[in-house]
Amino acid sequence: MEALNLDFLPYIGGFAAFIGLLSKFGLGFFRTLDLHDKHFVRKPIARLRALRQAVSDDPALTAFFDQAIQTEAFRLATRIDTSKAKRDVLLELDKKGIWSRAQLKSISKFLTMLPGQPRPSISITRIDTAGAFISLTAALLTALAGVSQSFLLIITGLSSNPALIFAGAGTLLLFLIAVRFFMTDFADWIIVKRAQRQLKDC
Repeated sequence: MEALNLDFLPYIGGFAAFIGLLSKFGLGFFRTLDLHDKHFVRKPIARLRALRQAVSDDPALTAFFDQAIQTEAFRLATRIDTSKAKRDVLLELDKKGIWSRAQLKSISKFLTMLPGQPRPSISITRIDTAGAFISLTAALLTALAGVSQSFLLIITGLSSNPALIFAGAGTLLLFLIAVRFFMTDFADWIIVKRAQRQLKDC
């Protein structure tokens, strides 16, 4: 019994229960993904194709549904819901082979159709720039607070209560998620600035 160190048995039991729950949630998650793929990914395109076939005698409606199918396919492939004009710009950038799908999604947020222009262009306003640096500041302050709080819990746990070590690790993980959330606007701004420079050089 001394070898087992009874003080740690509750933590071992809790960890085992956590792993069991995690496996249950994992199975449910993958089943949900399969359901989503069958009913929310494949079904919209199948429905559009069926409608296109139903109006095949009308050239105008056929062209409309062809365009709708292309738009839906693009949205499913990139998770970007946008117009044909903006899609064409994003496809041009994609052909260069240097942008990921996530980066193209960031660029799509800044594509605007200005009056008198024949095609969309990347537009970064002062508000966008200010928001990006506010986002960076919030992320840095959150990271500082998270690291200091987590290390304090871990150091305290090493000397007194081992449970605080897990609490410190969990706290650090939560703060890292928050930092990732706050960094989104700044990361989008950096990506769009690069894309804007590249389009000017073309």
